[in-house]
Amino acid sequence: MKKLIVLLMFVWMLLGLGITVNAQTDWNSQLHLDWSSFDIPLKLELKDSTFEAFSDPKAVIRTLGVWKGNLARLTMKKFKAGSLLRVFRGKVYRQVHDTAWVEGALATPFQNYNLKGYCTDSILDWELSNGNHKVKGSLKGHRSEGKPIPKDYSNLVNKLLEISEEKLYNPKLLTRSKWKGFKRKIRKVGSCAKDDVELLVRFFILAKKLPFSHYAMVKKSPKTIDSTVVKSNKYLEQKELADSIAYLKVKSFSGTKEEVILYFDTLLKKNYTHLIIDLRDNSGGSIESGMQLVRYLVDASYYGGVFLTQRWFNQGKEVPEVSEYPTLTQFSDASFDLIIKGIHKQEGLCLRVDPAKQTYKGQLFILANKNTASTCESIIHCLKQYGLATIVGETTAGAMLNGELFDLIDGFNVFIPTADYYAADGYRIDKKGVKPNYKVKAEKALEYTLKLIQHF
Repeated sequence: MKKLIVLLMFVWMLLGLGITVNAQTDWNSQLHLDWSSFDIPLKLELKDSTFEAFSDPKAVIRTLGVWKGNLARLTMKKFKAGSLLRVFRGKVYRQVHDTAWVEGALATPFQNYNLKGYCTDSILDWELSNGNHKVKGSLKGHRSEGKPIPKDYSNLVNKLLEISEEKLYNPKLLTRSKWKGFKRKIRKVGSCAKDDVELLVRFFILAKKLPFSHYAMVKKSPKTIDSTVVKSNKYLEQKELADSIAYLKVKSFSGTKEEVILYFDTLLKKNYTHLIIDLRDNSGGSIESGMQLVRYLVDASYYGGVFLTQRWFNQGKEVPEVSEYPTLTQFSDASFDLIIKGIHKQEGLCLRVDPAKQTYKGQLFILANKNTASTCESIIHCLKQYGLATIVGETTAGAMLNGELFDLIDGFNVFIPTADYYAADGYRIDKKGVKPNYKVKAEKALEYTLKLIQHF
């Protein structure tokens, strides 16, 4: 009798929990990260004290193809179920009537997150955090009345292609086989992708094969950014490694030129013999703060390079020689707004760097890796070309074009390269990168540089 009572109580608990145990249920969900937001149909399954949740189980195969997809499932734990999003180590640690409190880990193509929250018979609300327990986003959803109907992304893809072909810096690229192949494949993706994540991942894979960078499709995040938080960000970190050695870590050029000015006002007073500027993992940012940095590092006026626009390429012109630079619109104290305005109106823009009133005159070293990109690459190439810095680390990303963001539909945007960039010696950085003077693994670059200083 006692066992029967316990069994009946257990059955009552299961019935009290609105989500059917050991049965998959369909959910319309939204993954919100601090940089984007995605609509994703999920399947959820509770199994006593554990649970699973996953997106379409055929997505990895559709995204990577049969051979690569199966290889990914065999070798990468996050993709073993065939889904691009999957909850693993899911645990139900508390149940009260129709509410289950859960925790686990969420695998995504971007990174993995810790997951904690609750779900009822009709809603789920999970908080996502990183390894340092910092909140990075959320996964919310509601139970679907029937099987979710996948979106039709065809109109979105058509709009993407229309804007891309109108705005791309060199129309000749549109007549080549790589672009034609991309169009054919992305249209197929638009007709068969099951959710936002699959669409964007497959776009990224296809776009990576194109002969230009700065081409990306993104989806807006509904989260608004507090301007007071942006202003409090510190993009520069400085320290003294020895009496004669200063170290400057530039996380991004998304800061203001005033932050750069403030740092060098202090640096120049101390007369350091050696300065190490760390640009590893710096993906670029404002050309304004980047040019301000270079002004403190040059000993004379130098041409940095040229941006060539669609107007230039429409006339079939060749890449200009340095002797032609004076005929182009000059930018020596550029801001992003001025660059964009010039790109929309001019054939070409010439970047010229003029030295600040006081400049650093010691020995300069720059650390770079494969993630050092965009604005950083034009800076590194300029300083290397004129013999003003020693570059240590890895070849840079090879992502140096001017790109602009354009609206699509359904909350999506596309980032399109609207001007090509050539350094003053005619070198095209995009898709090639800038090679270091001393090739060293990224994590060893600082240590190697300190040894170099000892021998200089």
